[in-house]
Amino acid sequence: MRTYRQRPMSFAMRIFSYWMSGVLLALTATLIMEGAFSLHLIPAWLISINFFTAIFYWIDKVNAVWVGEDKKREAEKLRIPEWALLLLALVGGSPAAALMILI
Repeated sequence: MRTYRQRPMSFAMRIFSYWMSGVLLALTATLIMEGAFSLHLIPAWLISINFFTAIFYWIDKVNAVWVGEDKKREAEKLRIPEWALLLLALVGGSPAAALMILI
């Protein structure tokens, strides 16, 4: 039986995967809010993208504290790339990003 080694994900692919995860989660929440609460599309999008941007920033902050100076944890690259966080802020999550930077 052959065993396959998992190749490390490229930096661009990590950025894309985190960003796409946030956008798809926000889009799903937007459509749910639009149907369930009769919100218009733009306010529902802004609420959901800000919520998920805050969640992603919080996860990155927790991982930054947890990783700290530990070389083994740093090698696992648990941090969310800054470009992914900035792209989430760019598509509408900038109020949450600004708030989470200050916290």
